[in-house]
Amino acid sequence: MRAPSGRPLYGAQYSRLLKAPRYEILALVFVRQPGFLLDRDSAHLKAVLGGKTVQDVGLLPKHLDEEVIQKAWERGLIIVTANQDDFIRKIYRFQQKQQESDCHDLFGLVVVPNKNFDAQRVLGPLKRGIRIEGKDLSRRDIHDQNLFVHVERSGRVDVKRFPMCFYCKKLKVRDVPEWLERLQVVGLPKPKVTQ
Repeated sequence: MRAPSGRPLYGAQYSRLLKAPRYEILALVFVRQPGFLLDRDSAHLKAVLGGKTVQDVGLLPKHLDEEVIQKAWERGLIIVTANQDDFIRKIYRFQQKQQESDCHDLFGLVVVPNKNFDAQRVLGPLKRGIRIEGKDLSRRDIHDQNLFVHVERSGRVDVKRFPMCFYCKKLKVRDVPEWLERLQVVGLPKPKVTQ
């Protein structure tokens, strides 16, 4: 079974669909607007973006980033955080699990500034959709194409894409739209140097 984006539905998403009545499947796959999973450093944005905090999905206050990634994958949520480098590194690791026989693409990462910014002004476009390279990107596009969206304090938005997971790359399970091919791939951050 595939989502409208062409991504295969596996893992937790597929299991949920198999147990749901037909009308719930249609609502889940075609109608529902993708939600956000707000990491602890962005939980204060719930009033602006909506979505769920890490506590809402059952994680303890001292959770690991890997637990946030796992919950986002299981629930099909876009991660929102101010912790850019750690999440990029851990998402790469999660998506390259070679022993898995299902899709481990995530559903997008939105990096926001740390506190003390005009959230309503800066994040308003994210809720309505953003425009890049002549294309209007909706929250659905961020979700379905596993995009990296970096929102700066000034309101400037930078959009890149994550590479496909090991499984999708190996089996070539989905077509990549032309506009997505033109986006730069998110690079791995340089390791932190400790002295």
